[in-house]
Amino acid sequence: AQVEARIRSAEARLAELAAAGDAAFQEWRAKPGTIESPAPAAWFPFDEIVGGGTPDALTTTNVAKLVDGPGIAPGQVGNALEFSGDNSLVCPTVKVFGRTDSFSLDLWLRPSELSERAVVAHQSRSWTDSGSRGFELRLDNGRLFFALTHFWPGNAIAVRALETLPINAWSQICVTYDGSSRAAGIGLFVDGRPVATEVVRDHLRKDILHRSEWGDADAGNIHLTLAGRFRDNGFKGGMLDELKVFDTCLTGLEVARLAGREVAEENVWRAHFLARVETASVAATQALRALREDENRLINEVPEIMVMEELPAPRPAFVLKRGAYDAPGEPVQRDTPAALLPFPEGLPRNRLGLARWTVDRRNPLTARVVVNRIWRMHFGRGLVATQEDFGSQGRLPTHPRLLDW
Repeated sequence: AQVEARIRSAEARLAELAAAGDAAFQEWRAKPGTIESPAPAAWFPFDEIVGGGTPDALTTTNVAKLVDGPGIAPGQVGNALEFSGDNSLVCPTVKVFGRTDSFSLDLWLRPSELSERAVVAHQSRSWTDSGSRGFELRLDNGRLFFALTHFWPGNAIAVRALETLPINAWSQICVTYDGSSRAAGIGLFVDGRPVATEVVRDHLRKDILHRSEWGDADAGNIHLTLAGRFRDNGFKGGMLDELKVFDTCLTGLEVARLAGREVAEENVWRAHFLARVETASVAATQALRALREDENRLINEVPEIMVMEELPAPRPAFVLKRGAYDAPGEPVQRDTPAALLPFPEGLPRNRLGLARWTVDRRNPLTARVVVNRIWRMHFGRGLVATQEDFGSQGRLPTHPRLLDW
């Protein structure tokens, strides 16, 4: 609770700095100068295949490994990799990112078909294992989709673009993430411009890394992978070019510069000023990230148990004719046996309401069950022999008056 309060305070401080300092921004904006963009942590141009891999342009020691042989073809810049849907590219030297890390991916992409689902890039084991833990960039019916997941769908954030990408044409894609564990912290860009998105999930409360103490398979061996994933649909017939990985959340201005586009919008310049130039804002952002990392470490150490979550609206229920699941009869409502205790007014008709009804002092069944169990603990046999069943299938009590039967 103390860490959460400190995070809220740090976020409020950052918001205050964003709302103030207009004079400093205008002064900086008026000065001539160049914008220094962050250098990528990894850059794979995909221009050549050497010994079963393709090298990082920044260092010859980093090589992305080809899996089942994607081929080389003319690309947007020099050559590109062309995928069949059954092969992929693994980048074992690229940093593995967690939910509190800020990072960005920039690449050229050319889909050959409009498919229901196609993996572009991911840092995960498979679609189904570990609830898709990690992050993923894919195309859903031609629309960009990006998610960070601890366990899908309940513990994840995800956004989806509203517009589809063109088929058989190159698009420069950039994904940014600010380490906030919120859907609002994800940015999707096409050709240097932000695209409109819809929020698919917005509840990420635990890390996206694979950990052996959580029982995750292949912990420590999960890497950034392109175009394919175990038990998923690959990027069939698609091409990728010029992958750049950044260990920071690029600003909208930096993304535009990567695409060779000039920006006139003042809000984009102001966001860049706060993220890169204004000293107090930069320091506040670093302090907030440190707090989020502290919270993440604390949460990761807490054991998890599975719980149910209520639906936004109750699912319809019916009497099943002949007990057949596909023969629904008249609808039924959530209720309790009136012979025991009518469901009290004011309680929600869900699991919480049922729990409160169960422990209501006026409920005779709960008291009988507890007394019967205490009796069994002391005397070896309960007043009702079937302590788990007080219904029509159970045994009658040997001394009904002791249970106020």
